[in-house]
Amino acid sequence: MAFRTMRRTFAAPLVMTLAALPACGSDKAPLERSGPNPPALQGRLPDVTTPPPPPVEVVKTRSWTVHRAGDGRCISEPDYDCPPNAKCNPPGPSDYPCPDGMIGEHQQIVLHPGAVDCYLVQPPPKCPPNIACNPPASPRVDCPED
Repeated sequence: MAFRTMRRTFAAPLVMTLAALPACGSDKAPLERSGPNPPALQGRLPDVTTPPPPPVEVVKTRSWTVHRAGDGRCISEPDYDCPPNAKCNPPGPSDYPCPDGMIGEHQQIVLHPGAVDCYLVQPPPKCPPNIACNPPASPRVDCPED
């Protein structure tokens, strides 16, 4: 049985471009450029300043915690996030009418971004094991003043 030798060379690709007639024709003479040639960029980009994009305003959910005092009246205080190692001075608590449907000694009121109404956050319901329960609807309440 004869052994075949493996091919070690390949044929070069053939690329041929033919231009017999110009694609676009005109009887007019070519346009002459007037003025000096633009300076060479010499490997650098042109000096173009792009203005930075406008800052995006981040609107957060505002929230307050309402506490029921021992004498039956309620107070509200805004919830603030204070960065670490910073001194914050949030406004103090203010009197607030106790909302209907308030459960327990304290509850949270939220105002979502773009909304005009505040809602009392309801605690999750106690459900039997292995059953998912829907939380009750959050009642609308007056927004506390800061």
